[in-house]
Amino acid sequence: AYTTSRYFPYAKRHQQGFNYIRNSVKVVVDAYHGTVDFYVIDPTDPLIATWQKIFPKMFKPFSAMPTTLQQHIRYPEFLFTIQQDMLLTYHLTEPKSFYEKEDYWNIPTQIYDNNQETLEPYYVTLLLPGEEKEEFLLMRPFTPQGKQNMISWLVARCDQPHYGDLILYQLPKGTNPYGPMQIEARIGQQPEITELITLWNQNQSRLIRGNLLIIPLEKTILYAEPFYIVSAQGQSPEFKKIVFVCQDQVVIGDSIGEALQRLQKLKDQPFFVDEPKVETTTNLESREVKSIDPEILEKLEIKLRETLELI
Repeated sequence: AYTTSRYFPYAKRHQQGFNYIRNSVKVVVDAYHGTVDFYVIDPTDPLIATWQKIFPKMFKPFSAMPTTLQQHIRYPEFLFTIQQDMLLTYHLTEPKSFYEKEDYWNIPTQIYDNNQETLEPYYVTLLLPGEEKEEFLLMRPFTPQGKQNMISWLVARCDQPHYGDLILYQLPKGTNPYGPMQIEARIGQQPEITELITLWNQNQSRLIRGNLLIIPLEKTILYAEPFYIVSAQGQSPEFKKIVFVCQDQVVIGDSIGEALQRLQKLKDQPFFVDEPKVETTTNLESREVKSIDPEILEKLEIKLRETLELI
């Protein structure tokens, strides 16, 4: 549940009509008897503090939520989307660049169900740079205004004790890693894939290109896109193939494991990738990665399966 206001001083109004928003409350509905509990997760919000004074018996502290439920709360996509909308412009810190509208960002698009549409935020389990433990995250990249390459991505942490923390990773200038539509174009240019697409769009069936996932992995970036088949009778989509793109390599497989094995066979071809910088930290030195660790690939296969179940 959110608290909003249109009257926060010196703040830009979002297209939704407000210029202040907080996800101050988590609401839990019991599936058996319909009981509704309101847990205050952001007690510093003055609006929810006022509501608590008006309805003192309605709200409970977040600490009162069962720990089994606390482990499953997620950073909300709606709030994340609004924050990304603001960052398109307000990531700039130099007045001259802001005034001249230099280096504005865009939300990228993707090919979904054969149509070009906005790439939505997605949940994924990843090991963040500099961290020792994998986390459940919400993320989405940015592209420069008027260009297709990826320039940064925003991550919202969902696990305690870091729930609600936002991290902006900015890629070093000059690296120009592929953006979502560039990856979609590379996938569409592969003869093996185009032949399969033509075949699947015949015989009373239709191909659906699923959500494109952008996954930072070691010192490189892995892109994953599932393919589904749906019959003309409108039955549930059936998973058919998975496509991975890593640097200039595009592989397709019947399963996540098969596609990863094909990718691993390319291990003798080095990948040159710069690490991203976190907000305003200095760029890290370029590093050559000659192969992807098999143990990493095994973990990635498990996490990709979990991620694909979420979308």
